[in-house]
Amino acid sequence: MFNKIFIIVASIIVVSITIFSVVNSYTAEDDIEGEYVFVDLSYVSPISSTFWTKESRENIRYVIDKDYFSIGDDKWLNTSYTKEKIDSVFVQDNYGSELLTKEYTRIFFSKNSNGYRYIIVDENKKEIGYHIFRIGEETYICETFEDYKKNGFVKVEKIKKD
Repeated sequence: MFNKIFIIVASIIVVSITIFSVVNSYTAEDDIEGEYVFVDLSYVSPISSTFWTKESRENIRYVIDKDYFSIGDDKWLNTSYTKEKIDSVFVQDNYGSELLTKEYTRIFFSKNSNGYRYIIVDENKKEIGYHIFRIGEETYICETFEDYKKNGFVKVEKIKKD
């Protein structure tokens, strides 16, 4: 009787450790990698609104890879991603002005948004001007102004895996 119980308990422990290891080895970076297509133009800065339309983005393809990023014909090699968790204070802390915080919350963040922001950097660890947001099951590509903590995004595009 003791041997049966010991074998069952040992089996449960081994299975639990295996499941835990598999789940924890899966990273969000793995989840965002892939080829994407345009879904919607969620936001365009009033400064650049005449340049971007939904129609102009419809056939754009996006590639997010471990060390490669592209939007249409624009390509960056030797990229990496700085990952940051989004929580209830993230937007206000990172996109300074009250007006931007309200606008971005209305567009695609909510007071209880959870997910990640990936800042794309080149081989010199310099930002290339794009962020990827993964919020729930939705993915966004955001072109940023150089001083985005003050001026925010040029545009926000909702994308989906192809």
